[in-house]
Amino acid sequence: MDLNLNHLAVRHAASKSQEPMMGVHIEPDTGRATSTNGHMLITYAPSETPGAEALPMQPFTLPTDQASKVSEALKGTDVAEIKGELKNSSESVQVSVGGMDLTAAKVVEGFPNYRQVCKFDGEPKVSLHLNLRLLERLIKGLKETDRGCKSKFNSEPSNCIVRIDVWDELSAIRFTRNHDDNEGTTTAIIMPIQHKTEIDLI
Repeated sequence: MDLNLNHLAVRHAASKSQEPMMGVHIEPDTGRATSTNGHMLITYAPSETPGAEALPMQPFTLPTDQASKVSEALKGTDVAEIKGELKNSSESVQVSVGGMDLTAAKVVEGFPNYRQVCKFDGEPKVSLHLNLRLLERLIKGLKETDRGCKSKFNSEPSNCIVRIDVWDELSAIRFTRNHDDNEGTTTAIIMPIQHKTEIDLI
């Protein structure tokens, strides 16, 4: 099975304190990788699935710290993907990068049934396409000076909240952030972009 940076990037949604959600859940038969912390979820599905015969083993969870190490090792190479030589055992999965043994990860069982959570009834009422770089800058501007979003005691503070208002697929999208201690309100606007490429949904 091949692993690439897209598999490993989903780790940013992983839980920091709750097993078995502390890592990247990999399904060898489909090549799908998923991470969640119970509040958000990121999943990646390759365009070509390896098939069960390519790697006959059960799904496993690669701990977040190990996934980060593999990601860093991959960034230092000249190739776009790594060959993940995964050897299943009762306690660990062996990961090799470029034929070199990099890490051994403990298998974590009991990953949540994320497919059940991701079932949606009917068609979405509004579908938008946003530029990720612009969205990243917008979010940075909304939370950079806010103490509630910088709390070192809670990685997901409940007061680090933004309101999002959407009218239709072509109108501006409004983000409103009420700051702590009555310090005022920041409003941000971003325009959707026209995008004709079909996206495969979960």
